[in-house]
Amino acid sequence: MKKLALVLGVLLLSATSVVAEECSVKIQQDLRLSNQALAVLEDKQALYEIRQHGYLSIGGEPVKLSSSQRAMAEQYAGDLAAMAARWIIAATEALELTSRGMETVLSEALGPDDPVSVKAIEALEQARSRFEQRSILGDGAYLLHATDYNDLGESMEDELEDVGSQVTSALLTEIGKTIRSDELSFKQKLEAFGASMRRVGEEIGYAGKILEDTSVELCLGMGELRRAERKLQKEIPQLEDYSLFR
Repeated sequence: MKKLALVLGVLLLSATSVVAEECSVKIQQDLRLSNQALAVLEDKQALYEIRQHGYLSIGGEPVKLSSSQRAMAEQYAGDLAAMAARWIIAATEALELTSRGMETVLSEALGPDDPVSVKAIEALEQARSRFEQRSILGDGAYLLHATDYNDLGESMEDELEDVGSQVTSALLTEIGKTIRSDELSFKQKLEAFGASMRRVGEEIGYAGKILEDTSVELCLGMGELRRAERKLQKEIPQLEDYSLFR
């Protein structure tokens, strides 16, 4: 039974952690990004903003730049915005994958109309919805939270922990009932549940591999952007006190 609980825990958290694991590149501030501008935020206020054509403002005050400086700033802002948007989309896909996988397992193990199954699936959907609402602003704009990027798995753990506990308890209760009532029914239920878990494992393994490959690409890209930021700070000394990466 401990293995059952462990499998459920891994299922809940594996997809959300894959986009963040083994990446040493961390960010210190939140990012607001769109096709028109990139803003580095602290306490929801813009430390600096780079708009189209490389126009830079720091603390709301415009900074006069040469044409080459503007070109460099625009290139950096565009690359960073594209990378951050891809990360948000990958994280959303991971949460959707977790929800879909759990829905398959719970529907087959407990039945689609079981109260615990319905509640767990609703909780997972709400967790995904909350992430999307705080990250996808609409009209092509996104908000990347530093805490989400640096450790998505940890930031989602509280959301998913209670769901996992409820699901495990319900499954153990259900299996306990079948043990007392019918040994054959118990064996059939375990076999059906095991087959369901294998199918979900295959689905998560396949999609997880895609997410893992994406996360490696994104991490390498963020490493390149960290180096680009250092070059930009040398070219534009006014940005030296506003390092995004650490």
